[in-house]
Amino acid sequence: MQIFMKGGEAVVGTERIAARIKLAAVACVVVHSFLMISFFSLGIHVMAIFNCFSVIVYLLMAIVIDAANLRTCTLIAYYEIMIHSTLALILLGWESGFALYIFAMIPMAFYVLRLTEEMTKERKAHIYMLSGLAILMLLFTRILHITEGETYYLLSPGASEMYYLFNASVCLMMLIFASLVFAHEKKINQEELADKEEKLSRLEAIDDLTGIMNRHSMIGYLRDTHKINTDNNTCYHIAIGDIDNFRLINDEFGHEGGDEVIRTVAAIINKHIKGNNQCARWGAEEFLLLLCHDERKDAIELLETVRKELEETDIICGEDSIRATITFGITCAHQNDELSKVFNEGNRNLHLGKGSGKNKVVG
Repeated sequence: MQIFMKGGEAVVGTERIAARIKLAAVACVVVHSFLMISFFSLGIHVMAIFNCFSVIVYLLMAIVIDAANLRTCTLIAYYEIMIHSTLALILLGWESGFALYIFAMIPMAFYVLRLTEEMTKERKAHIYMLSGLAILMLLFTRILHITEGETYYLLSPGASEMYYLFNASVCLMMLIFASLVFAHEKKINQEELADKEEKLSRLEAIDDLTGIMNRHSMIGYLRDTHKINTDNNTCYHIAIGDIDNFRLINDEFGHEGGDEVIRTVAAIINKHIKGNNQCARWGAEEFLLLLCHDERKDAIELLETVRKELEETDIICGEDSIRATITFGITCAHQNDELSKVFNEGNRNLHLGKGSGKNKVVG
């Protein structure tokens, strides 16, 4: 499942799955140990030796399995179960219940590759191949059982019943375990995907240079705020701020100096933005503030605080110390005002401030 993640997150996902398959490998050691002992006690030495080999395989798998060899280990386990079950059916017959493992391998093929690999067309074809192999083994052993009649080892009714109940129980637990792992990994994958989408959405809404909202996200926020205030018959204020003489700052201190001034202005504005208020970088050196104050004097007081703090701030860029100021044009948005009208009034007040000395709040 986690192959859809990139970089470190994919590694974390496969390591988590590897840990669970390691637990399954330990369980397989227990199962094959029981079968090995029982086959030795019944004198079925071929199956006893095979199960001894299986115990060694799963012990090694439990030791070495990790994210790097996850797919290889799971496929080895898949083929081991297929070969073991087929051999047991040939030697002991269908009454022993080993056919249940082959039935279980049909959905397990999906679980194994779906958890460890990306679902490309090639991977889907591989799943169909493994499932088809399980069906072929079932048909082969069934036809062999019908045509041959007798098995190589004749089990007593009690032994057949014991093996059938044991194998049915193991298959049931195996399928439950695989289903729980698959469901859990799917849930984790969905949560991680939702988290990534949320982070991506936040990144798309943020201006890279300043870390505050960008113009696109602010437009959406403005529309929502305007609708809420229109429905509730309340007002809010919009302030457009423009750094004074920014072109001269760029010419004297270069783009690095200009960028540092923009970052500093954004930081000062953002420090004073509380509650439902919002700020965004509106243009190159322009900022837009949405202030949910009923009283204009409260909004102006906030803007004056920002303006004075910036005026008194030494902006350090390398060995240079830069002083900057900002002019704000503020306007109030009432219930029936169109947003375009509100913006036009805010821009008009900004231009009035620029034309009358700069470094002031007009509105």
